[in-house]
Amino acid sequence: MVASKNSQVPVDATPSDFHEWRTHHVIPWQGFEITKKHHAFACGLGDDVHPSKGCYIGQELLTRMRTRGKMGRELVCVNTDDVPPKDVTTRGLSKSLAIVRL
Repeated sequence: MVASKNSQVPVDATPSDFHEWRTHHVIPWQGFEITKKHHAFACGLGDDVHPSKGCYIGQELLTRMRTRGKMGRELVCVNTDDVPPKDVTTRGLSKSLAIVRL
């Protein structure tokens, strides 16, 4: 793992430590939350999608969802035992990330 000088993650952290940190801060990760199965808003990237920047696949759908205020699902940090395993994207010791229906 490569960490910046100002990182709160110890440089000697294991992948498990990194995922625990990521879960605590609700940070999506490629292959876990960021997948073909979930749109950008569902996996926690809504603030990073600019509605008028360039053209991309799904732009019209995402703009319509944002305009109507209907996102469908959302990335949340939950107690590991509080959600069905199918909704969990990153399982932690006590907390997990899950994409759940709003």
